[in-house]
Amino acid sequence: MKQWIQILFIMLVVVLSGCRSQEQKALFSDLNHQITNQNACNINNETLTNLISTETAIYNEIIEKGFDSFEDISPLLEEGKKNVEESSKYLNDYQTCVFQSQINEQMVTEEINLIKDPTIKQATEELVTKYVQYEASLNEYVESLLTLNEAEALFYNEVNETTTISKLDELMTKMNTAIENAQMNYLTHQESLSDFNSSYTSYYEKYIRS
Repeated sequence: MKQWIQILFIMLVVVLSGCRSQEQKALFSDLNHQITNQNACNINNETLTNLISTETAIYNEIIEKGFDSFEDISPLLEEGKKNVEESSKYLNDYQTCVFQSQINEQMVTEEINLIKDPTIKQATEELVTKYVQYEASLNEYVESLLTLNEAEALFYNEVNETTTISKLDELMTKMNTAIENAQMNYLTHQESLSDFNSSYTSYYEKYIRS
């Protein structure tokens, strides 16, 4: 049986505002703009989640029926193929949106260099680094979902009445490996998000709110 993989893209939950200095205001205005743009990429999350959930149900039904009678599973293979094709479109659109919403590290570095207080400057550098790490984890997660999608497409396109047991095993192993990798990247993505949000809360309490 194939485990359903959590694919909801996690939105950042902080609002960056209320900075003490003009330099901090400029920096966090830009960072908040990046976050807003990235969160806007999540518009089709529910649709994509439903597609992948449906594909999982299709795959599990194929496994339950077995491969003795191709006629029994042929409609499911066709349905899975169409489902994966549609998922691919949403995933590629999401990846494009995420790439276009990447933080401009050069611009942010220039803004950080304008901060005069060395302690605040260092803390701000560390916070921005956490955000960059969050973006990197998101990129890896989306890429792993695309790899999984490719493995699924391969399965639905190549399974037919003449497929050998060894070929089936190869296709299913490739899919299971892709699932494990996507799940691992999802957990890393969660950790990066939590790390950034914790760092921001600490930064806010220490350098902005106080």
